[in-house]
Amino acid sequence: MNQIVVTFYWQEEVNNKISVEIRGKLEGLSDKWVQVFPNQVAIQTEYSAQEVYESLLPLSKAIRVSVFQFSDHFINDTFITRRLDERGYSLPSTV
Repeated sequence: MNQIVVTFYWQEEVNNKISVEIRGKLEGLSDKWVQVFPNQVAIQTEYSAQEVYESLLPLSKAIRVSVFQFSDHFINDTFITRRLDERGYSLPSTV
C-alpha cells in the first residue's frame, strides 16, 4: 500500500469548487484518507504517486498540485497523528 500526500494551492477560498473536486477525487481513490490541512490530503492507496497525479491532471490544469509518496511522517498535532494511526499509516509520531 502506498502512502501519498497531495497538496494543492487555492486562490482565495479553501472550499472553492476545484478544491472540493480534488478532495473528492482523492477520497474516491482511497477509503483511508486524512485531511492534514485544508489544502493537503494524505491517502493510502494501491495507486502509485504517478497514477494519483495522472488522475488529477484534468483538475490540475486550473490549480497547482504536488503529489509525494512517503514512508514516515512527523506531525506536532495529536489529533491528526491519531487519525493517521487509526487508518494504519506507518510509524505515526509526533515531534
